Amino acid sequence: MTVTKRLAVLLTISLAVLLTAGCEGEDGTVAYPFHVDSVDARSVTVSWLVIDAYADAGTTFGVFVDGALVAPVPAADGVTTIEGLRPSTTYELRLQFFDPNAGTWTTNGPWTVITTEAMAPPTSIAALGDSITRGFNASGFYVDWPSRSWSTGTESGVNSIYQRLLASEPAIAGNNFNLSQSGAKMVHLNGQAADAVASDAELVTILMGANDVCTSSEATMTPASTYRAQFATAMNTLSTGLPDTRVFVASIPDVHRLWEVGHTSFAARTAWGTYRICQSLLASPTSTATADVERRERVRQRVVEYNAALRDVCAEHVLCTYDDDAAFEVPFVLSDLSGWDYFHPNRAGQTKAAAALWPAVAAITTEPPTAPAAALVAEPAG
Repeated sequence: MTVTKRLAVLLTISLAVLLTAGCEGEDGTVAYPFHVDSVDARSVTVSWLVIDAYADAGTTFGVFVDGALVAPVPAADGVTTIEGLRPSTTYELRLQFFDPNAGTWTTNGPWTVITTEAMAPPTSIAALGDSITRGFNASGFYVDWPSRSWSTGTESGVNSIYQRLLASEPAIAGNNFNLSQSGAKMVHLNGQAADAVASDAELVTILMGANDVCTSSEATMTPASTYRAQFATAMNTLSTGLPDTRVFVASIPDVHRLWEVGHTSFAARTAWGTYRICQSLLASPTSTATADVERRERVRQRVVEYNAALRDVCAEHVLCTYDDDAAFEVPFVLSDLSGWDYFHPNRAGQTKAAAALWPAVAAITTEPPTAPAAALVAEPAG
């Protein structure tokens, strides 16, 4: 055995003993070579005992977060900061070292559990989306009415997300930016995302997809794969341009319910036919023919596929929160729809949407900043 290999073996054995047994202090307590120095909403800084022999040998330490290696660093550094964590979240951190003989990481290093702080309430909000978020037909005939928007609306009685935030955070006053556009599809979201980056909003809400599924015919609906890719592009724009901004993604409402609550209404059927509204779903609304029933179900299934894309892509971004289908499951009735087109939510519908989505938004915006859990290093595993 060469001198170099013997040294490596000795270092491996002694460091394994150190990680397993800890270091006994003068008072008889055991201090493990791993310490949490600071924790905030997005990061944690940890340090460890630096021993010259390991530093000189180029030993590599690794910090594992919930079992995944995130910070391989030279032992000589003695400290590292792990960023990109989710606020108000508990994580397990473990310190391991790379065993050059086995070619693997150790598994019995010291560990700790920390909880990141909550983020302060946002002081600005930007709404991205289509005519629903724009408040189209929520009051006047075929015009936008953003003051009644579920997201950034200001009209008394709507109790929008913005108004609910304002009740506890005065600093958000006047910083409500409705960047949505009537008629927009998912392909337009990236442009709106760029506008949100320019606004420097601390909270972004997204509700987009009704116009991708509600088209002139079933054949012209946006393919689910295209919808997913377009949403991913927009999310990358937001995450890159606003890395510390929370993003709330609302599911697409169950458009099939439009047919359920309106197909027996003469006024609704007249509006749908006159204005050619959502013909992919609402064509021949009184037909019970198998072809029409199956068409309506396929349109609903496309919405389900879109929502799955929203959920999956959102999960890839630390500060993105999906509503767990809250908007999709809103039990709206005919009186929640505009009397102009029986498609867009009126004031009552916008109010109902805000109420349904608020709990998920509140969970990421209104929790008071909290001190992190005590970062006490526990004994290494066996």
